[in-house]
Amino acid sequence: MKRRRTSTTSGRKAAPRPPRAAKSIDSLAVLPFENANGDPEHEYLGDGIAGSLINMLATIPKLRVMAQSTVFRYRSRELAPQAIGRKLDVRAVLTGRIMQGGDSLRISTELVDVATGSQLWCAQYDRKAGDIFALQDEISTEISGKLHLQLTRAEKKRLTRHHTENPEAYRLYLKGLHYWNRWTEESFYKAIEYFQEAAERDPNYALAYAGVANSYVLLGWNSYLPPKESFPRAKAEAMTALQLDPDLAEAHTPLAAVLWLHDWQWNEAQAEFKRSLDLGPAYPTANHWYAEYVMTMGRHAEALDRMKKSQELDPLSLIINVAVGWAFYYSRRYEDAIEQLRRTLDLDPSYPVTYWILGLLLRKTGHYDLAVAEGEKSVQFSGGSPLMRAALARTLGRAGRAGEARQILGELTKLSREKYIAPYFLAGIYIGLGEDERAIDCLEKAYDERSHWLIYLHIDPAMDALRYNPRFQDLLRRVGLP
Repeated sequence: MKRRRTSTTSGRKAAPRPPRAAKSIDSLAVLPFENANGDPEHEYLGDGIAGSLINMLATIPKLRVMAQSTVFRYRSRELAPQAIGRKLDVRAVLTGRIMQGGDSLRISTELVDVATGSQLWCAQYDRKAGDIFALQDEISTEISGKLHLQLTRAEKKRLTRHHTENPEAYRLYLKGLHYWNRWTEESFYKAIEYFQEAAERDPNYALAYAGVANSYVLLGWNSYLPPKESFPRAKAEAMTALQLDPDLAEAHTPLAAVLWLHDWQWNEAQAEFKRSLDLGPAYPTANHWYAEYVMTMGRHAEALDRMKKSQELDPLSLIINVAVGWAFYYSRRYEDAIEQLRRTLDLDPSYPVTYWILGLLLRKTGHYDLAVAEGEKSVQFSGGSPLMRAALARTLGRAGRAGEARQILGELTKLSREKYIAPYFLAGIYIGLGEDERAIDCLEKAYDERSHWLIYLHIDPAMDALRYNPRFQDLLRRVGLP
């Protein structure tokens, strides 16, 4: 077992002076570790180790650590670490390079001071693959020392906490996270496979069950699976995780999501979200989902504040940037919403959700031609998502292009015989065609399915056409929205 560590300092040797305490560095970005093998099959390991270090270091209250989805947008390393640090407004940047050969693992790391560009610390580690836990502990402990953070005993313990001692289970979990972070229907299913394999290797691995739970939450939330199929599975997995580890923030979050999205137990959901945030205040997913929960409770000012807090934790996350625009939309601040979504397009001009919500906004403000154009982009970039197609059909109906709207309606109705299509999507098309009673028929079917889309009914501007319909009012009462 070999390990080489070097450190450098710059500047001419100065005359002796009284010692003074080194100034601590209070913010850090951990960039994806470069895959020196060049083999895509090993990409998950560099991402996973960097992500684990992010999660470990984020437990330190004195340290602001950029979230994984933000730093991973700099995977290509077109900019120098110092330049990336300036863009992210952090004081230090950690880079790494990983090479795996057989059972051997070599990791090189470097910590850079953003203000000066100087190297604060660098190290190279040559270890067996099975030593990955000790390796991560050592790196995180050394980083906290080089940042001059004075940690309490409890903070040091959290910094080196392991959720499993089985290296193979850990590798499978990292593969699951690698796919989960792609946020597609296929990748969620692939993530579930790896998380379940990790749990089979270590049945006490609570984080693996939480990964399954989070995957099923998003399969349901994105309407890839029927609500009664996805959310109960998510709840069961989250409960298993919490039986193994009652203090796991990553398990309280999906449980809160199910209580909110499917069980409609508003108070219990809030309690779970708050528990998750108490345990992991810097956990971006919990912050984002709780902000959405607050929004559906009609607390718009608080929701916007929380969305912006999520954005501070994860400034380049596409879904969180879109969610800020989403919150503006539901609070009927349409111009602010459009401005936010235009900024999101600057981050990624091919993200379909941005175009979808822009289409909703432009339709609501009467700009039908522009709304159709944005809706067509959402369909194109999503590969024909049923949600995006239904939103476009509704806009076409409002724009007087009923024939095109009915064609999409027929296509989605036919598709619903093969895969799940949320009735809420079809309700929107009928509203666009002026067929309000048929729209409410679809909403009633959504109620029978326990669809999470119904929790937006009371605040959704797209439902204004039905607002005073007695059947709609009765539906609101039954959902029990505050």
